[in-house]
Amino acid sequence: MTVLPADGSGARTNTYSYPQDAMVSVKSFGAVGDGVTDDTAALNRALTDGRGDCRADYYRRPKILYLPPGRYRVSGQLSFCGAEVSLRGAGPTQSVISLAPRTPAFNQKASLAVLYYPSAATSHAYGNISFRNFVSALGIDVGEGNDNAIGLDVVMNNVGAIEDVVVANEDGTAPTGINMTHAWNGPMLVKNVAVYGFKNGFVLGQQQYSSTFSHITTEGQSSTGFVDVGGQSAAIEQMYSCNRVPAAHNSAAEVAIINSTFDCGAPNTAAYMGDAKSSQHLRNIRVRGYGMSLKDDSSTAPATRTGDIREYFTGTGTSAFGTHVATMPLDLPIEEAPTPRDPKPSTWISLSATDPSRWSAQLASCTSSTAYLVAGQYTVPKQTFTVNIPSCIHHMQFFNSGFNPPGGLINFVIAGKASDPPLIMENTGTNFALVHNSPRTLVIRHYGGDYSSVPGTGTLFAEDFDVGAVQFQPGQHVWVRQFDNEFAEAPQGPHCAVATISTTSCLPPAGIKTKCNGCTLWVLGPKTEKGSTNFQLTAGAKMELYGGFFLPLQSNQQPNTAVIEAVDSSFSADFTQYLYGTSRTNTGTAHIVIDTQKGVTRYVDPVDQNTSFRTSLVYSLGGGGSSATRNSPAR
Repeated sequence: MTVLPADGSGARTNTYSYPQDAMVSVKSFGAVGDGVTDDTAALNRALTDGRGDCRADYYRRPKILYLPPGRYRVSGQLSFCGAEVSLRGAGPTQSVISLAPRTPAFNQKASLAVLYYPSAATSHAYGNISFRNFVSALGIDVGEGNDNAIGLDVVMNNVGAIEDVVVANEDGTAPTGINMTHAWNGPMLVKNVAVYGFKNGFVLGQQQYSSTFSHITTEGQSSTGFVDVGGQSAAIEQMYSCNRVPAAHNSAAEVAIINSTFDCGAPNTAAYMGDAKSSQHLRNIRVRGYGMSLKDDSSTAPATRTGDIREYFTGTGTSAFGTHVATMPLDLPIEEAPTPRDPKPSTWISLSATDPSRWSAQLASCTSSTAYLVAGQYTVPKQTFTVNIPSCIHHMQFFNSGFNPPGGLINFVIAGKASDPPLIMENTGTNFALVHNSPRTLVIRHYGGDYSSVPGTGTLFAEDFDVGAVQFQPGQHVWVRQFDNEFAEAPQGPHCAVATISTTSCLPPAGIKTKCNGCTLWVLGPKTEKGSTNFQLTAGAKMELYGGFFLPLQSNQQPNTAVIEAVDSSFSADFTQYLYGTSRTNTGTAHIVIDTQKGVTRYVDPVDQNTSFRTSLVYSLGGGGSSATRNSPAR
């Protein structure tokens, strides 16, 4: 196989170096990594150490393992019990898990994954507590003659990611590169990931929940590059596919794909295929070689397209003021999150593992621009620590460490000017709150906690972002990739208690999950749970949402709630609101949209408030209209 370079879209994998004490090495469990020794038993010892009970709750009990550069030959499946497991290498060409050719265990009737991240469940929970699972900076090489091998099989929930990973199958006979079909998967982020070979590159499944993809590559598949077989919402940007077969096939889901390239196609094949129960939104898609760029069978009159796709969505764009558009009315700029530029790992500031009260002084020393916490599980007193981050600190890496008890809280207060280098905070684990009260740009990655800001706060980039009730400020620019907000009615979290931060400026009103008060908000892959209004836009706010999945989880409808409420603001969005069937009493928001423009309020309402729906485009232009008709969504 000749791996083609992506053309701006596609995976951009990286290499990494860490301080020697940052993580536990799998070599301490006997792994060799010489490409000859069978490391299956050693790697499984590392994964299962302290994880003997698969019905136990491992939340806040993280396992973080490092695979130093090497080729780790395996002959059986690698797996574990529970959640909060991070496998991290030095890069997908440096740290490789290699399945030997023609391995008997991977040539049986049933498919078997080389690396399996199982669905975490306890005696009191469904299998939807696979929190904080990560696969990072690794390669998985499936040798030839393993006809029933899956490269990577995952379940991840709320905060979790596959990142900087390459999965390859040289002879292309194995069924799936990355399998995401298990119950309760998502929300999760897949970024800078490439799949080479296999019959299918990525396979998604069950409708509940959703997945977000940024910079992915599929090449050399024999069936489909990306296939959604079970209805899971997917939001995708910067996908590069080089295939003679369809780049993407949507069986029954809401799929949004933007700014992508479908290359190397065959003249008798469609680049994108949508089946009868599917819904799609495609934007800025370059298509090369395919006879058709799109074949959509989801409406009574199936649609086809040839050539590049500037804009396509199932159905008709809908607004509360009765106008309809053929293209997305907003075209907000899209920016990539800045990446770290670390000095030598030996110079990084090592934060105290026993006393967070020392962190401010350690950071203020400015002996390095990067600080880290040795990966582990720590106990902190039940009190609030305030940690000031000076402008000399550019990167903080916490390696998904866990903190106990839940009552201890670490408030990070971010200092600096707009001209200072961005602050990048990664893998913060639990028990954190961020106070963004300066014009400095902030990047948050793999974060579950609270975020607060004030007028004048700087740009925010957030990836794999699980947060409570949140408010963004006038003039603030916010880009979010994988945004999970599961809070219901009242403002949450203690982070407004920090001096100079007022409750009214840092939290939305009760009953609002996310407020954009004059901000510009771009979200790829938003997901919410529980009742209340998901997004409130005021004071000329602008918002774009792609591939949303909203789960009200309420038996009694709350009045005057909406997926989106806008006051003199503009937005465009595609999403699914998912309601359980008769087995669970469930109802959605009172409205899809409440839109107030120049003192006039109108609505977009669901056809049936007790039935799931999808809308491929709902929007507001921020102006008035003459129609008083209440419109139903496109689908």
